[in-house]
Formats: sequence, structure tokens, C-alpha cells
Amino acid sequence: MSGIINSVGSKSGVIGLFGENRPRFSVKNFDHAGSGSVITYQSNTDVFYNIGGGLNLANGRFTPPVNGLYLLIFGIISNAANTRTEFGFQLIRDASTTDIGSGDATTPSGHNYTHAAAVVQRDLLTTDYVHVKQHSGTILSNHPGCWYHGYLLQ
Repeated sequence: MSGIINSVGSKSGVIGLFGENRPRFSVKNFDHAGSGSVITYQSNTDVFYNIGGGLNLANGRFTPPVNGLYLLIFGIISNAANTRTEFGFQLIRDASTTDIGSGDATTPSGHNYTHAAAVVQRDLLTTDYVHVKQHSGTILSNHPGCWYHGYLLQ
């Protein structure tokens, strides 16, 4: 498809803000972060699209290629019985960090896995970035049930 940017880190070449050229990204699988770490997307990651180049796979940051209202969706599979897994979106704006959404899951006793997701809608500037941070617990990183999507709504 001509004009669609799929390269990481490039913000040039976004043809328009509507239709198939609207900035968005979708990835499945990610690197194991561990408690207190930002989740990254370097090994075993399936990148379905990264139109606008806003998602940096190496550092896990989404930097909006254009100002606007974005929808961000993140899902995990937790795989430790009787363990609570917590994660959250963090917005970094003007060197300040703000928690803007979170999710958690507790895998019940006798079960191997549980799923959790978080959804946030937020006005973002091209000078902002958002990442997902694992706060506690265990995330099954190389699993198709672990995904991250972002879309420019308007």
C-alpha cells in the first residue's frame, strides 16, 4: 500500500488523518518486562501495523505522530496461580509522569492463566509519549493473548 509508514521511529510521510492512513498500531506478543519495568516489543513480536511510526518497539514508547484523541488498548495473560498482576498506562508530558489507566488480574487457585485488559481514551500531543509498565506479578509475554493497539480517533 503506497504511502503507509510501517517503520519504527519515523513520523514523516503520514499521508492523511482519515481512512487507511490514520495513525495507528497493533502488536502481539512482547518481551518479558518484570515488575517495575516498561514493556518492550523487540523479540517474538508480531507487528500487524505501525502507521505513522508512533510505536517504538525498542523502548515501548508510543509517541503520537499527530495531536489528537487516541484510543489505547492493552491485554495480558497472567500465568502465576494466586498472584495478582498489575499494569498500567503512563503518560509522560513535560517531564511529568501521570498514570492514565490500569488493569490487573489475579489467577485463581487451580487455574494456570487469566486475562486482563485496560482501555484508555486520551488527548495526546506530539510531544507526549505513553508506555505500559508492569507494576507487579507475572505476565506470559510470548503469548498471542498479549497485545497492544492504538488508534487516532479524531
